[in-house]
Amino acid sequence: MSNDTFWNDEQDAQLRDMASKGYPGSAIARAMDKSRSAICGRAWRIGVRLRGISGKKGKPGPKRKHLSPEQVLEKRPTHRATVPKPKIFARNPDFNSGELAADRAPEDALMVSLVNLKHGMCKWPFGEGRGIRFCGLKQDYDSPYCLHHKKASRKEEQ
Repeated sequence: MSNDTFWNDEQDAQLRDMASKGYPGSAIARAMDKSRSAICGRAWRIGVRLRGISGKKGKPGPKRKHLSPEQVLEKRPTHRATVPKPKIFARNPDFNSGELAADRAPEDALMVSLVNLKHGMCKWPFGEGRGIRFCGLKQDYDSPYCLHHKKASRKEEQ
């Protein structure tokens, strides 16, 4: 291969001629003593299409069918997906409802993991690290906690 990086008019003409005859870029590169990349780049810059180079990566995919709005509505599912119920890990059986202990969960607490904690569930944490669980009861309307833990958080602030 030559170190000549500049193209002259004769080389451009030879490239156009060989491309019009259907030669692939690798054959043109061997004939002109240049790299295939140099041939492909020059062909791109002067607007010559080479055989086997479409400008797209990979094989072309299947043609897409364009659907009318009516067809789109027909293809939509008619049922709604059901949300799975959160997994219940443990309940606190020794909960005393008269006492507002922040470290105890109400007896009906769901004790859900962070992954299963959903919008509208009490976010009062129990435990640390990987074993952390959250109360999971229904939130009070103006708090991230259920009524029990809302009261416990207000008591701690005072």
